[in-house]
Amino acid sequence: MSTYTVQPPEDFVPPSTGIGQRLKVDLKQEIGLTPGEKLILGAGGQNESLNTGTDTYSTNSRTLWGELESNPFEHFSIASNLRYDDYQTFGGHATYRIAPAYTIAGTDTLLKASLGTGFKAPSLSQLYQNYPAFGFTANPNLQPEQSTGYDVGFEQPFLNDRIRVGSTYFHNNITNLITDNATYTTDINVGQALTYGNESFVSYKVNDQLSLRADYTYTKVIDLSANGIDASSLLERRPVNKATLQANWTPVNWLHVSGTALYVSSWLDYDPVTFASMQPAKGYETVNLAISYDVNAQTTVFAHIDNLFNRQYEDPLGSLHPGLGAYAGVRVTSF
Repeated sequence: MSTYTVQPPEDFVPPSTGIGQRLKVDLKQEIGLTPGEKLILGAGGQNESLNTGTDTYSTNSRTLWGELESNPFEHFSIASNLRYDDYQTFGGHATYRIAPAYTIAGTDTLLKASLGTGFKAPSLSQLYQNYPAFGFTANPNLQPEQSTGYDVGFEQPFLNDRIRVGSTYFHNNITNLITDNATYTTDINVGQALTYGNESFVSYKVNDQLSLRADYTYTKVIDLSANGIDASSLLERRPVNKATLQANWTPVNWLHVSGTALYVSSWLDYDPVTFASMQPAKGYETVNLAISYDVNAQTTVFAHIDNLFNRQYEDPLGSLHPGLGAYAGVRVTSF
């Protein structure tokens, strides 16, 4: 009997591993103030840790928020939200959102809009997780993303709401957007970025058991900074077009079946071999199926099939997504 020992090549780089943990607690309380007016208060906390194999990093954050939902007069409602997040690493930041809505009497046309701000801290992985096999290094100097945005839209029902169509235009100005650098070797903050586009849908309630819905999203993400890239260039890994078709069927109250078809258009991505140039990435389509059976009020048996036709696609380039996959399980809730 012979024993063979295989030695790795001299330039072999061991794979990177990381083990993360997250503990999150949320509390919410609704308070009825007057008829047509409700105050919702919330608080939460989150602790995260990441073990990279050589070092361990941790952080925590605390959140307080409140939302006032009002109907000051007939056909008009407004939701006002104020939130404060206190990050161990990045300090305290306040954000807000105001969302009015008005229904036109006679046509039931819903007009809606919102204005607000956003804040997103970089993840522990973005800050500290290196991938030496790919020449990718974390950036502990990343700053949080901050944004100001608005949207305006409408929804219109037809045939006693059996058919409903809607469309919303959105516009967001972002500072310190987190994205890859030009050589895909680390993450960086883009000084200023703009996202804008449109989300549209049409839904059709065929009967009490079957409903159909189609959604389409058009998105542009543009680098507005002089970051060594053309000041009006599209940022990488953001598909312009995305569409879904969904069918939901409930033949009996305890059985639910759904199917979803997803289309994602091409996008710009780095060459997965050289990382030196941008190129169009091929879009893809997938189909997913799901079924669930309510055994009783507390127990549900479910199963789903992802990528039904076993489509082979890379998102991002160089990262092959799984093919056909089937899953099943049991979900139990208690009261």
